[in-house]
Amino acid sequence: MKKLGRSWDDIKNDYATLKDIDRTAIRYFIEKAKLAHRIDVKTNSTKVEQVLESLGLIDSAGGLKNAALLLFGKRPLKFFPCVEFRIGRFGRRESDLIIQDSVEGNILQMTDRVMDILKAKYLTSPIHYEGLQRIEQLEIPESALREAIFNSIIHKDYTGVHIQLKVYDDRIVLWNEGNLPDGYTVKTLMGVHSSRPRNKNIAAVFYRAGFIESWGRGIDKIRDALAEANLPAPKIEAFCGGVKLTIMRPQNEAVATLKTGAKAVSKAKGSVVSKKDDRVNDRVNDRVNDRVNDRVKIVAEVLLLVENNPGVRSEELAQLVNKSLSTVSRSLRILKADGKIEFRGAPKNGGYFAK
Repeated sequence: MKKLGRSWDDIKNDYATLKDIDRTAIRYFIEKAKLAHRIDVKTNSTKVEQVLESLGLIDSAGGLKNAALLLFGKRPLKFFPCVEFRIGRFGRRESDLIIQDSVEGNILQMTDRVMDILKAKYLTSPIHYEGLQRIEQLEIPESALREAIFNSIIHKDYTGVHIQLKVYDDRIVLWNEGNLPDGYTVKTLMGVHSSRPRNKNIAAVFYRAGFIESWGRGIDKIRDALAEANLPAPKIEAFCGGVKLTIMRPQNEAVATLKTGAKAVSKAKGSVVSKKDDRVNDRVNDRVNDRVNDRVKIVAEVLLLVENNPGVRSEELAQLVNKSLSTVSRSLRILKADGKIEFRGAPKNGGYFAK
């Protein structure tokens, strides 16, 4: 394909039809492209076939290309088992997985879904005031995170494994499978370079939607946004057949999370296990251990959500962690007993806050 100047996303998929395309995703693209002023009159239509043809996502025989299914498919996983974006919160060690999420669906709207989850469950948004105006600003600039996620989606090798984003106390690490372009090194990426996307059709649609530029300035944009927030430049590495990007978290946020987020696991575990000590005399079987570990993860997840969403109610927490109200209420009681959270306000309209 390289010799022919074609990329993998340009290949026809023999198993797909227009019925596999999501009209909602088409409308989403049109709206974004209009806002970016990167749409022509012919594309100013929500007719599926017309839009895909204008974007070069249908071949001369009327067949859908791989890019069409990745960008606009109802169920991309039906055709490509690795179209998934996994997020995990880790403690001090790689083995300390606290919570995790998996984002599926079309890659055009994937960044929005990933950002929603990061803001709700994984990163903090410290509050400050400018005069009388209340400002909530994400600890890592959203523009930098979006650019990094866009790059990982565009340059991913879709015959490989899923994208991984790991959140630690002091940093976040984003990895996508896919080696650097031929002749490129990490040093090349950190300097002035031309744009050479692995998936040309995907990159073209992201450009038309206003998500990216076409000049190979993605790393510069991330670096500039981080510098404005007084954060160090990102670290880029060729790693395990792919590209790894590391962004450091602000020290004040990292320390706060270390004290309340990562340590919540051991705190919660102590609270849960202490209730079982008398019965099991420090020797619990595998079945009890599994229950304890599950409960520990839920308690830690609830604490992180309360920290990131001051005033959140138990019903909202139950929806966010996808657990029953009774399970969440149990976690809240444990955290209140440990002095980690408190309830403020009237029972009908109050909420939970981190101490």
